[in-house]
Amino acid sequence: MATPGQPTGWIQCNNCGHVGHGSRDCPRPKQCSLCHARDHRRNECPHTQAAPLCQLCFKEGHKSADCPKREELLKLKGVPVAAPLKKQEAKFELPPSPLVTGPPRRFLVSGDAVGRLKDLFSMVERQSAKVGHFDALLCVGSFSRVAETSSCPYLLGDQIAPAETYFIDSSPLLIQGAPAGCAFGEGLHFLGGYGVREIEGIRVAFLSGLFNEANYNTAEVDFIGQNYTSRAISELQRLCSTDPWSRGIDVLLTCEWPSGIERKIFDGGELPVDPDGSRPSWSASSVEPIADLVMAIEPRYHMFGTADLFYQRVPFITPNGGHVSRCVGLGKVGSKEKHRKWIHAVSLTPMAQMAAEEISQLPSNATPCPFQAKAKRGTRRPLVNDVEAEKRSVRAKVAACLAKPASQVMNALQELDSDKRANLAAEWQQRTVADGGAAPPASSREVALAALAVDVATKARAEALARERLERTEKDKAAQKAAVDAKALADESSFKAKIEARERKLQEIQSQEEARAEAEARDRDEAIALQKESRKNKTQPKPVPEQALRLEDDAG
Repeated sequence: MATPGQPTGWIQCNNCGHVGHGSRDCPRPKQCSLCHARDHRRNECPHTQAAPLCQLCFKEGHKSADCPKREELLKLKGVPVAAPLKKQEAKFELPPSPLVTGPPRRFLVSGDAVGRLKDLFSMVERQSAKVGHFDALLCVGSFSRVAETSSCPYLLGDQIAPAETYFIDSSPLLIQGAPAGCAFGEGLHFLGGYGVREIEGIRVAFLSGLFNEANYNTAEVDFIGQNYTSRAISELQRLCSTDPWSRGIDVLLTCEWPSGIERKIFDGGELPVDPDGSRPSWSASSVEPIADLVMAIEPRYHMFGTADLFYQRVPFITPNGGHVSRCVGLGKVGSKEKHRKWIHAVSLTPMAQMAAEEISQLPSNATPCPFQAKAKRGTRRPLVNDVEAEKRSVRAKVAACLAKPASQVMNALQELDSDKRANLAAEWQQRTVADGGAAPPASSREVALAALAVDVATKARAEALARERLERTEKDKAAQKAAVDAKALADESSFKAKIEARERKLQEIQSQEEARAEAEARDRDEAIALQKESRKNKTQPKPVPEQALRLEDDAG
């Protein structure tokens, strides 16, 4: 085997292509079969690390574990494919339910005040002095009266109510003027058109206005004058059913009676009866939409007025919740008869504070539910879409709930002339309210939405950080790849320079060897020439010198 540096003439290297040595003895490093560089082997090639080669589709840029055609190619090869693990979606976690503690709440509930606020608040003061303080006063039926002027000092804030008073109304003056609710002076609050309000921890659903069959099927607005529509009923049902913590409704306040309240009563003495018959029958104040509302939201107490009759129905069992519900009808403020009682005291513990066993306790005289779930009427049109209904229901109205009533309402109340107030009420009788819902301040839905907003903002920040991290990683990868490419290019250039230097050195060595060979050949030729001359000189006689001949002559 020829050694490096010694020309052999017939040996050519398969690695560098030069003559004089074999590939095993080549001084140049072996060539990478991927990038054809000579400073590394294939398994150490930086191009493999920067652009991995998939062993399934044989394309660069991804590994076989991340191949987009992995399942398809593995199925073609007959390899079983395991089902990919499903990523757990981030779920929105509600904040803890608002803590409700304390003793049972004591409420007074009154029937139609019809503007006789002086008589109403005098009774509240007497009851408070007699049995103790009450947390709040709830008023159903018609609260204000156009022709009554005794209520103006309280509505204008000149006089203060003896207890925090929350009321609904059946007059278009307040429903059209302040559908989101408003506060009059101190301690006097109009709840609004409809909605859910937390009062001293008690969840109170309310509906102002009266039923009118001619206007009820209008699905574009919530109120027409003093008449609620099917959309107001549907929206109130949805507000009651979308509580994030499913705390239920403790009290429902309406102006009218629910129809069918007399059904499922097995004792005839428990039926509603007007002893003297001096008033219109209570059935004239009973309407089907209120019965549908009670059936849908299943309140623990339902308070109503309008019929000027006190009636306390035996409790009935709600079909879905399993708890009992009590219906109480109240008379008008100022009525003297016992069967027209218009003030009623209630001691109530919030449903959110009670255990499930306490809620499900049934009295011995409980009856089945008198109301039946009925299909929606064919003429009733649905809401435009759920998104629009959601936007309307969660609209922030806290400021409106605490704001002063509209200027027209306040001006009408300040007028002592009842005819002017009557004209304004008549003018607003055909006026419509597109959104009559009153969102309660600090309601559970707003708390849930606030928590959801925080959660969405947190997720947005996390996604932004993830995108930023991904961009930074991609930039780092690009910079790393560029550095690797630059290093590979520099190494390749350096290696090429080394190879060229080695080739020049080899050429110098080869030229020196050739010059040495030529010098040796010349010396050899000269030596051969000298030898030939020496041989020629040996065969010829040597000439006698002239002096020797002269000496010989002298001797002779």
